[in-house]
Amino acid sequence: THDINIAPLIAKRIIILNDGQITADRSLIKILTDDRLLERSRLEPPILTKLFQKIMNGQPSENGIPITIEEAADMLNSQSWQAPYVMEG
Repeated sequence: THDINIAPLIAKRIIILNDGQITADRSLIKILTDDRLLERSRLEPPILTKLFQKIMNGQPSENGIPITIEEAADMLNSQSWQAPYVMEG
């Protein structure tokens, strides 16, 4: 697929091609959270990845960055989740 946002729904592994050459062949999580690789490959990180990178203020979580909606919901519902900041409305 060319839609990186649906890749977590249909794949366990991603192969990135550049000018017909394989430039990366890794697990879903390793590709979708590798900002440098995505930038070199002229790909935008998935929306969910960008959201959680913002929420976490760039600080890694013990659970990593979720790549599926289910993983995100599990993380947000877990007892160990603590948002780095609270938005006041």
